[in-house]
Amino acid sequence: MDSMDEVDALRRSAERTDTPCGDGTLVWHRWGPHGGPPLLLLHGGSGSWTHWVRNIEPLARAGPVVWVPDMPGFGDAAAPPDGHDADVLPGWLERGLTSLIGAAPVEVVGFSFGALVAGLWADA
Repeated sequence: MDSMDEVDALRRSAERTDTPCGDGTLVWHRWGPHGGPPLLLLHGGSGSWTHWVRNIEPLARAGPVVWVPDMPGFGDAAAPPDGHDADVLPGWLERGLTSLIGAAPVEVVGFSFGALVAGLWADA
């Protein structure tokens, strides 16, 4: 991705879904074929789904359904009502993802803050 126009085109190509997060919503972006295995990408701190712009299209072309949320309190997502520490985010992410894909197994990739959240989620 070399320009804001390309990032905007990628955003427009996504299916956007909102799930509850306190008094607001958690924003999810989805790319890839329906029916593919789910792949969840968790962004770093002070970020949003745009941390993954260089990875989304190649991953979606490879077959998985790529889900990239703006984690609670970041990007376009509402702040969680129960705090801003990493340990409160997995519950909101799990509720949202479960409402989107059910109990299907999902591969999770995170970097920096997203990796911390993924580790806390896996340990819950």
